[in-house]
Amino acid sequence: MVTVSKKVTDIGQLRVWDFDGSSTNQAPGNDSDVYLRPAAIFKDPFRGGDNILVLAETYNNDGTPNRTNYRHHAAKVMEQAKEEVPWFGLEQEYTLFDADGSPYGWPKGGFPGPQGPYYCGAGTGKVFARDLIEAHYRACLYAGINISGINAEVMPSQWEFQVGPCEGISMGDHLWMARYLLVRIAEQWGVKVSFHPKPLQGDWNGAGCHTNFSTKAMREPGGIKVIEAAIEKLSKRHNEHIAVYGEDNDLRLTGRHETGHISDFSSGVANRGASIRVPRHVAAQGYGYFEDRRPASNIVFFGNSAFWEDGPCNGRIGERKDLAPHPLMPDYELNFSPLSFAEAGSYKLIELTPDLTTLIETAIKNDDDLESVPKPSFDASNTNSQFEPIFSRLTIKGEPNEDAVLCTAEKTFIMRSVSLSNSVLVVTPVPDERAAAFAPDVLIIRDQLHEVIELTPAVAKLHKLSALIRERQYDEGAEDEGEGEADDGPRFMYEDARQQIQASDAELDKGLKDRRILIINRELRPIAPAYLTRLLELIINLLVSLSMKHDAVQVEPLTTALADEHDVSRAVSTQVMQWFGELKDGRWKMDVPAVVREVGLGILRNHRRDPIEKDALVSKWKEQVGDTFESSVSLDSLAGNYLEAEPVYTGDPVTITYFPSSILPVDPAARFSELFAAQKKWRAEEVSPFLSDIAVNNKERDKLLLKYCRTVTEPQGVRYTARAQYNG
Repeated sequence: MVTVSKKVTDIGQLRVWDFDGSSTNQAPGNDSDVYLRPAAIFKDPFRGGDNILVLAETYNNDGTPNRTNYRHHAAKVMEQAKEEVPWFGLEQEYTLFDADGSPYGWPKGGFPGPQGPYYCGAGTGKVFARDLIEAHYRACLYAGINISGINAEVMPSQWEFQVGPCEGISMGDHLWMARYLLVRIAEQWGVKVSFHPKPLQGDWNGAGCHTNFSTKAMREPGGIKVIEAAIEKLSKRHNEHIAVYGEDNDLRLTGRHETGHISDFSSGVANRGASIRVPRHVAAQGYGYFEDRRPASNIVFFGNSAFWEDGPCNGRIGERKDLAPHPLMPDYELNFSPLSFAEAGSYKLIELTPDLTTLIETAIKNDDDLESVPKPSFDASNTNSQFEPIFSRLTIKGEPNEDAVLCTAEKTFIMRSVSLSNSVLVVTPVPDERAAAFAPDVLIIRDQLHEVIELTPAVAKLHKLSALIRERQYDEGAEDEGEGEADDGPRFMYEDARQQIQASDAELDKGLKDRRILIINRELRPIAPAYLTRLLELIINLLVSLSMKHDAVQVEPLTTALADEHDVSRAVSTQVMQWFGELKDGRWKMDVPAVVREVGLGILRNHRRDPIEKDALVSKWKEQVGDTFESSVSLDSLAGNYLEAEPVYTGDPVTITYFPSSILPVDPAARFSELFAAQKKWRAEEVSPFLSDIAVNNKERDKLLLKYCRTVTEPQGVRYTARAQYNG
């Protein structure tokens, strides 16, 4: 996004910009500047007013076109062919996918009915995401894109828009800007757009970009002869055209699903199974245009200039300087492994994030173990045990009924399987012990992969902890338990949590701290909220009686006083101090806002069904924390734990009810159902704290709000209300 000083009415008013080409693989790091020269402008449908969207060409710092700048060469060809007045009409097909990688609107874990009734369909179950498609259509019209139509395609969740007729280079400009607008608008819906030519295997249509083409001579009476001559010229360059008509086009051009076979060139009147189709009305009237059905939906439409350099215009085939020849690859003899049946499914393909790539590369370089290393930050004294925990750096976690996650030392990633359009073979040299059975230099196929696992940052799944340790709550009576004594019932240990809870070690430790879970004799035990509040009040009072400053508390006298006078074990008091401050060199620096917040929660918990007046809560809160800390009392610190009732009549007091986000469902739909059942309208600052534990960042939170809420503007400001009725 760039700000300009005045309204732009002509592309010549725009300057050349530059960017870091090394970040986009368009330049080396030691010479990374790549320049953007504006090539076309469109009205901005997102911001409106005088704002514009700019399509630019990329140039190196020596003034030569960047290797990715296909438009530069295409524009030169169009200039040479301008006397032919070439017109293009492009039929861009695409497929919509949900955020989890499944086709948008399809039954989860299943399939819709066979394709057929979805083409230009209407009605629930026949079309999906029509609002998104209509929004894209309106955005294109506003932007000035020559969009001529939209329609649902044969496969459910597959759509098409048409751009044209466009003359010359404008066909690529309008198509690329229309693609950009589509992806931007889909982003607002939380939907992925795929331009892959065969996004789904099986009996489903692929996606193309059928290209309708004509010259002035073709459009005039008798032009059918020019059309036929052009088709003849195209037939002689079929393979060269296929090479630039899009990646993975072989998966689509199979001779089925309204396509010709990729290896064969064919043409016919009204034949949608041919390479080139001549519409029936064109053949009847003797002039018009033809349709090239070979281009894939992912075609780089500035990059196939060989098409119009060849038959349609002048019969010349231009040299593609932007396409480097493929290096020669060595030949190998491949055999199946003798253990192929046993090894099938033993390999997985994972698309690594940059952080994970660095982690693995560093481990390989240093010959480190990726599974575990000593965890120096763990304080074993808190567990009253001698065991030495380990700090996992790369772990896959999940029960049979859970989606798997991959955990690093600090982050958690959801693992989602995405089907590959091509099979990937895992090929290795023959193991030494079996080399005698094979010819020299043979490679063996160990496995075939048909999917790749994508990693998406996720919120740690800590919600299981509460159910697993609910019966082992630690309260005042637990102080009487002797060493090793226990109530009857299952114990859940720290090691168990590291294995079973889908969270990184850092997230688990933070979760234990945030959820106020003690580690007693290696066992996880949630501290009773009332007991925790009492402990904090005792600590505050002892600081006064022992004349200690809260930012430099001597740990030994404080823990001794708690143990001798109030029977609080050192293991408990030490962990509580770690929750609410920093322990270092025998001193404790108290986190005053955290302590004050917990005391406030202790008061608020007593008002789940019996509302308390806001002023009364604040007054009681200040009284309990004392004069020293009353300045830290703030209702904002309790956000996400209460509902505030607006007074019905002017002058009535504002009341507050305890409503903690920790008791709400983790499923987003169910959570919004609970939120809107409790309160029909929410301000943004009210609802956001209730989503922090299910949204990995603000962007994900905004996606949830967009998906499950609608906004209404009232005199008091903008409010969120339910988009629909949710049943979980």
